[in-house]
Amino acid sequence: MYRPGLVGERAIALFLLAFLAFNPPLLSIFSADVILFGVPLLYFYLFCVWAGTIALIGLHAVSGTRAAGEEPPAPPGGGEFGGP
Repeated sequence: MYRPGLVGERAIALFLLAFLAFNPPLLSIFSADVILFGVPLLYFYLFCVWAGTIALIGLHAVSGTRAAGEEPPAPPGGGEFGGP
């Protein structure tokens, strides 16, 4: 069932989650001298949170258009491989 305020509530929750994930007190937890996959732990955490935030924003954008009864826009180019 579609609720009109649900999309806005999810957007606010996503903003607050990203705000807290990039907050300095939480970042200080990951500033240890640990190397993970050849990368310092803080950089690994920042990259993962950044990528996860972008993925969640993308999912939110697609689910918001579907919940409103709209179809997501077609990719530019018109063809399967981007041709005219």
